[in-house]
Amino acid sequence: MAGILSLRPFEGRDYDRAREVLERAAQLTAFRDRVAALQKDWDGLIAAPVGDEDETARADRRNLGRLRRGLRTREEAYFKPILHTLVELGGSAKMGDILVRVEKG
Repeated sequence: MAGILSLRPFEGRDYDRAREVLERAAQLTAFRDRVAALQKDWDGLIAAPVGDEDETARADRRNLGRLRRGLRTREEAYFKPILHTLVELGGSAKMGDILVRVEKG
C-alpha cells in the first residue's frame, strides 16, 4: 500500500494533504468492509440448500436414457437458433441464458 498512501504529508506537516490521505484510507477501509460483507452474502447464497431433493433423486431425473432414433431432435436443428441468440446477446453469453432464450423461441 506504500504506493497508494504515503506518510510524507504527515512528515512534512502538509496537513491538507495528510487529511486527503486519511480520507482515502477511510474510503479504502469502507470499500474493503463492503467487499467482505458481499463475500459473506455470496458464501451464504452458495451454501444455501436449493431444495430437499437428494443426490439420488437428482441423478434419476438426469438419467433419462437415450431416445429412440427419430424421437430426438437432430443437433443441426439447434445451430441456427443458438447462433441467432448469440448475435442478439452480443456474441457471447452463459450457456443457460442461451438455452432459455432458444427454448422460448
